[in-house]
Amino acid sequence: MSRRHLPTLAVIAGLLTLLVAGPAGAWSSTTEAPRRVEVTPGEREHYAHCGAPDAALMEVAAMLASRRAEGKKPPAADLLVEQLRAAGAPYLWPRAWALKGGSDVAAARLQKWAEKAPAGPRRCGVAHAVDAQGRSVLAAVSAAAPASLEPLPRQVRQGKWLALEARLSLRAAGAKVVLLGPRGRPRRVLASLSGEGPGQILRSRFTLDQPGRWLVQVVADFEGGPRPVLEALIFADAEPHGVVQSQERPEVKNGPGGQVQKKNDPPETAEGLFMRLNEARRSERMAPLRRDPALDALARAHAEAMAKTGRTAHDVGEGSPRARAIKAGIKANHVGENVASAPSVLRVHRALWHSPSHRENMLDRNFRRVGVAVVTTKAGRRYAVQLYVD
Repeated sequence: MSRRHLPTLAVIAGLLTLLVAGPAGAWSSTTEAPRRVEVTPGEREHYAHCGAPDAALMEVAAMLASRRAEGKKPPAADLLVEQLRAAGAPYLWPRAWALKGGSDVAAARLQKWAEKAPAGPRRCGVAHAVDAQGRSVLAAVSAAAPASLEPLPRQVRQGKWLALEARLSLRAAGAKVVLLGPRGRPRRVLASLSGEGPGQILRSRFTLDQPGRWLVQVVADFEGGPRPVLEALIFADAEPHGVVQSQERPEVKNGPGGQVQKKNDPPETAEGLFMRLNEARRSERMAPLRRDPALDALARAHAEAMAKTGRTAHDVGEGSPRARAIKAGIKANHVGENVASAPSVLRVHRALWHSPSHRENMLDRNFRRVGVAVVTTKAGRRYAVQLYVD
């Protein structure tokens, strides 16, 4: 019996949402994709390279352009995602760019930046600003768009039934919806996938049974393995909170997924990632996992393959996690895997913990053993693998 979900996570521009105080008025009333908008003839050239226009991405791009015009540093990547959620954008994997200079130079640089984006459908937002000296600033935010999303409300009554409908841009073998509430482990809800090829429709109905902040995540099973494709924040019987107005990185509270790097913290190694994993399980009153040398070797081989190809996926040419385990002679009823890439092990752990489908693996009561590996590239990027078996 194979593990039903094996999510993948690449912290390209940061997936983690950090929570700090902010006014509810900064949040959109719904989350949807795309937020359609008309662009001027002069702007169409930008979107021809960057991706189809989206009003929520344009809103965040305007914030970036304004900051650059004021001489401020761009916001941290995780705070950029917080702004996308506040603007009502469910996209993952955003990329941001800004340049101060002449319009012709900026347009050419924007085109080169856009061409470096991973293949696949994309959405984009472009915005202009002018600094105190009258110089033009151009900014863009682009994100992968493997799915569209019908509007989901931002605020609901606890216990009210919600209907989610998403249309996939790429063919998927399956899909699921995972909820992460204010307390407890993630839970999977009933979902159906209909249609063939691109244009498949995912439908789900669910209720939120606790007051507070909920993260709704859609995961699709693509050719390289399952990966999150959409996320939405919904507040049950609560005011929206978490939007960052200052755009500066806040101090993150201690906890299983929100530690600030300190001298006595676990090391930036596979052992450190393993220590953080078991610390997170203890926070939920769960028994620690046992590290297995054979699983470590499998995890290490896959982390090296991801680092070599520059791809964060469950299959980069050596087969699925279950296929790799069988080939290595490892017997297990269930196999689960989390993969991620980020600038540090701390950020790998934080991103995995704050993703519903990844936390589902981390807190699965069926798993007893785990293999953990971290490979660091010459550029300093970490590719990490957690391979679980029962």
